[in-house]
Amino acid sequence: MTSAPDNTFRNLEDFAGIASDWFWETDADHRFTYFSDRMELVTQIKPSSILGIRRDTLAKAKSADPKWRKHLDDLQAHRPFRNFEYTINRQTDGSPLWMRIAGQPLFDKDGRFIGYRGTGHDVTREKEIISRLMETNAALADRNRELDEARSAIERTANEDPLTKLGNRRAFERDLQNALDIARPEIALLHIDLDRFKWINDTLGHPAGDAVLIAAADRISDVSRDVGRAYRVGGDEFMIIIARNASSDLAHWIGDQMIETMAEPIRHSGHRTTVGVSVGIALGDI
Repeated sequence: MTSAPDNTFRNLEDFAGIASDWFWETDADHRFTYFSDRMELVTQIKPSSILGIRRDTLAKAKSADPKWRKHLDDLQAHRPFRNFEYTINRQTDGSPLWMRIAGQPLFDKDGRFIGYRGTGHDVTREKEIISRLMETNAALADRNRELDEARSAIERTANEDPLTKLGNRRAFERDLQNALDIARPEIALLHIDLDRFKWINDTLGHPAGDAVLIAAADRISDVSRDVGRAYRVGGDEFMIIIARNASSDLAHWIGDQMIETMAEPIRHSGHRTTVGVSVGIALGDI
C-alpha cells in the first residue's frame, strides 16, 4: 500500500527534515499511502496505524461542517488546497492534535487523477495559544463590562435620588450649567414645593411621607417628560429644567398641569392623602 515518492520528492523531504513539516501522499480514493518519517517524530502517530485511511474518516469529519464540506468538494474536484486545518486525537493520551495541511493533485501521463501529495504541519501549540488569548480576551471583556456597570452604578448613585429615582441636587446643578452653556437664553426653571407634606410626614409617619414623595415624583416626571427633566433637590422640593424651546406659555402650562395632577389623592396603606403644590417659574434671558 505504501508507494515510494520520486527522487524530486525525496530531495524535498530531505530538505524539510530540519523543519517541523512532513510529507504525505494519498491514492485516487484519498486513502493515505505514504508519510515521511518526520510525521511520526512530530506527531507521535505511527504511520502504519493510519495508512489506508481517509483523512475525513481519521478526523471523524461531519459532513454538515462547512469547513469540511468545502475541503471534500476540493478533493472531489481534484483542486489544490492550502492551509486546511483539522484535528484528531493523539494516540498517546487522547489530547487534540491540530494539523495544517496543503495538497496538490497528482495525475499520470495520460491525465488520470491518481491522488494527492502534500505537506503537513503541527499547529497545536499555535491553536492552544490562540485559545488562551481568546479566553483571556473574553475574561477581560467580561471584566470591562463589570467595571462599566460598576462605574454606571456609581455615577447613578452620585446623581440619583435613591427614593424617587429622579436626578438629585448634584445632577440638577450639573444639568443646569450645561443648559446655560448650550441653550441660553431659551431656558425655563420650575420650582415645585409640596404643600402639607410636613403635616403628612409628622401625622402619618415617614412611610406615608415616602409614598407621597414617590407618587409626586412620578406625577412630576409624567407631566414634564416630553419637555424637560425633573429633579428632587430637597426634602419636598423638586425642580424641572426646560432647556429646549422654552417659553413663558410652555412653562406656565407645565405649572398648571402640575397643580392639577397633584390635586388628585395619593393612596397609602388605606389612607387617601391630598397634597397641593406651589410652583415658581423662572424664565431666562439669563
